[in-house]
Amino acid sequence: MKTLIWLACSVFGVILYGWGLLWALAAARDGVVSVLHVAATLIGLAMIGIAARLDKEDAHE
Repeated sequence: MKTLIWLACSVFGVILYGWGLLWALAAARDGVVSVLHVAATLIGLAMIGIAARLDKEDAHE
């Protein structure tokens, strides 16, 4: 079960981080702050952090 959660967090985290960062930078180029895309970037980073923590816990077992 932990492996499935790790896989979901890592995949969706990378997708959200990449999508959010690209679109936030594109909006910033136009002089706009896109709260949705900045939030997606931060949520993606949080999900990657969760996946890293789960991976670290599995290494100690």
